[in-house]
Amino acid sequence: MSEMIRSRLRGAFVCACVMVFASRGSAQAMQKALVPGSMAPEIHLSKTYGKGTQAKISLSSLRGKVVVLEFWATWCAPCLGEFKAMDVLAKSLDPSKVVLLSITDEDEATVEKFIRRRPVPGTVGIDPEGKTFGQYSVEGRPATFVIGSDGRIVSTDLHPHQLSALQLMKLARKGARSLSESGDATLKRDAERETTRAFKEQLARESGAEKTHDALFRISLTKGLPDAQPHVVKGKSSNLVDYLNLPLNELLKQALGLSSVRLDIDESVPNRKYSLSVHAEGAPDDKLRLALELAIAAGVGVNLQHTLRDEDVYYLTRAESYSPKQVSMDRPLDLAYYAPDKAEFGMLGATSKQIAVAAEEVLNAPVIDHSEGASCDARVPLSSRDPSAVSEALLRACGLQLSKGRGGVDHLRVSAASRHSE
Repeated sequence: MSEMIRSRLRGAFVCACVMVFASRGSAQAMQKALVPGSMAPEIHLSKTYGKGTQAKISLSSLRGKVVVLEFWATWCAPCLGEFKAMDVLAKSLDPSKVVLLSITDEDEATVEKFIRRRPVPGTVGIDPEGKTFGQYSVEGRPATFVIGSDGRIVSTDLHPHQLSALQLMKLARKGARSLSESGDATLKRDAERETTRAFKEQLARESGAEKTHDALFRISLTKGLPDAQPHVVKGKSSNLVDYLNLPLNELLKQALGLSSVRLDIDESVPNRKYSLSVHAEGAPDDKLRLALELAIAAGVGVNLQHTLRDEDVYYLTRAESYSPKQVSMDRPLDLAYYAPDKAEFGMLGATSKQIAVAAEEVLNAPVIDHSEGASCDARVPLSSRDPSAVSEALLRACGLQLSKGRGGVDHLRVSAASRHSE
């Protein structure tokens, strides 16, 4: 494709950060080596910015103060969404007792340009070699650590909007060993709005702020940013969505509604990152899928081939005696997911088709939806991936059940396009 026009987002958008491969929870779950009570590793910064900031900052120089350590980046929209809550904290805290320190591994020019346009609460530190990121085992951003005045880690899994100034000052005065979520619903909504706004600004910058007249149907595929985290931004309609910086295998699964069970990618196909913008409100699902497959095949340079295989399957059906709860149409998400690190099966205003796809990831087996358009809104703990346990959990939460059978399963094979076909 010689010219790509990014979609202009409409309506209310929500960052779908609950997705397994990109969730804040799963990213911070990787930081297993650092637990509350353990000594916080030293920080290594080449430069710092902030009012009254000393030239060199180290944890040892901050001993006696509580430190809220935030790992972020200028390109990370959810990170920018945290700034409102951090600003509230910064205005309410005594800087002689509590320090807000945000660390990025970007270069000085990028950071300085950003903070001239958008000041960052507290102190900003630059870790260009990523040494501090490595010390704290940071795999995804944003990641927040609260460090007590004795240099020990107090929390690794609370967002800034879940912290209160009162709580942090109490920690500084009494040296408490733990923190609990303070739960400010207003700050949480502000974080979601700021994240959405940052995503929209990012899309405008990436597209060169091109303006287009309203299109009836628009699909755009661009290369992803190598160092950026994957995210999905959804609109009010399931056909208004932006997939940002997704590896090819995840892009195919998310955009085409597939599980890894049905996707066969040749080893010769590079798993590079791409961003796909879809503006096709009102388009029939079958026709939209064909258009998406064509865009991905042509843009990435791959062949997509469908094959139908007769194999053992599970059928997803409604339980006759169950009256499902009505799912609110105001919910902005329509998403089903399996989070193995949390042993959780989540359905957020999900359709039965989405539930079937997520169930395939749980069971590692094909699931065919025969539930006639059921929907569900629940988070289900899964103590086991055994089919009977999964079926029982779906029955209790959604009035859906799994049964064994035999059926035709559509598989998608992805292979590199030959030079002749390019």
